[in-house]
Amino acid sequence: MSSLKGEQIQSIWITLFTPAYQRGKTLSRLYEALQKLEIPTLNGKEIFTFEWLIVNDGSTDNTEELVKQWCEENKLPIRYYYQKNQGKHVAVNFAVQHCTSEVFATIDSDDSLLPNALKTLYEEWIKIPNKEYFKGVTGRCIDPNTRKKLGTPLPHSPFDVSSTDMRLKFHIKGEMWGFNRTDLMKAYPFPTFEKDMRFCPESIVWFEMAKKYKERIVDIPVREYYRDSGNAITDKSYNRSVSNYYLWRYGVNNLLKYFRYSPKDILKHIVGMSMDGFRTHRSIYTILKDCHSAVQKIVVLLFMPAGWLLSKR
Repeated sequence: MSSLKGEQIQSIWITLFTPAYQRGKTLSRLYEALQKLEIPTLNGKEIFTFEWLIVNDGSTDNTEELVKQWCEENKLPIRYYYQKNQGKHVAVNFAVQHCTSEVFATIDSDDSLLPNALKTLYEEWIKIPNKEYFKGVTGRCIDPNTRKKLGTPLPHSPFDVSSTDMRLKFHIKGEMWGFNRTDLMKAYPFPTFEKDMRFCPESIVWFEMAKKYKERIVDIPVREYYRDSGNAITDKSYNRSVSNYYLWRYGVNNLLKYFRYSPKDILKHIVGMSMDGFRTHRSIYTILKDCHSAVQKIVVLLFMPAGWLLSKR
C-alpha cells in the first residue's frame, strides 16, 4: 500500500470509505456530494467530523490524479492509498485497520449521498440506549432519476432487526446504505477464501454479525443509487462463480432454519452450492464435504441434479 495523505485525522466520528477501480469518470460526483453534507451543530460548533478514505484498487485511469488534486484543494479531510488489484473485500479490510473512527461506512465510487445522510444516521444512532447490541444504522436509497425510494416498505420506522431477519423473515428487499461500528468491522473482516479471489459476497459478513447484533433501519432516503455501466471491481464470470460458491455454502450451513420464511431464497443457496461447485470444477465429494452436518449433505445431494443441469447453461 502507498499513501498520498496518510496522516491520521483526529476526533472522527465516521470514516467514509470508497474503493475505487477505474472510476475516474464517476468519482467526482461523490466528491461534490460529500462537500454538501449537513453536519449537526451545537452552540455553533459541528458535533462531529468525518474523513474520506479512498483505496485505489489498481486503477490505471486518472483516479490518482483526481485525488491528488482534491487533496491539494483541501476542501475535505482525505486519506488516499493505492493497492494492486486485489478486490473490494481486501480494500475494505485494509481501510478498517487504518481508521480510528467510531463508525465506518462504505460508499461506492459511482454513487452519491444526499445532504442529510450523515445528520440522519447520527441522530438515530445517538437515540439507541444499548448500542452494544447494535452494529449500526441504515437508511434507504433512491433512484437518482425518479427520486423514488428503492425496495419494499418497512413494517415501521425505525425498525430494529438483524440483517438476516430483515432479508429472509421480513422480506425487505432493495438497496440500503448506512454505517457499522468500526470495532465490529475489525472483529468481522471479509474473508479471502482463495488467493486469487477478487470478490467476497458482503452478505456473508452481515449475516455473521446478525447472529449477535441488530441494526436500526430508518425509512429515510440517504443515498442515491446509480447503476452505471462497468460498475464492478471484479468480473462476473468464472471468478464470480468462485465467490458465489462460498455464499451458497454459508447459506446451506447457517440459514436452513429460514426455509419456512423464505423457501425460494434457501433453495437458491442449496442448488447454487452444487451449481457453482461444478462450474468451479469441484467434485461431488468436495461439495458434500463442505456441508457441516448430515442433514445439510442430504439436502444438497437431493438437489444436486438440478445444480448440475444449471451449471451447464
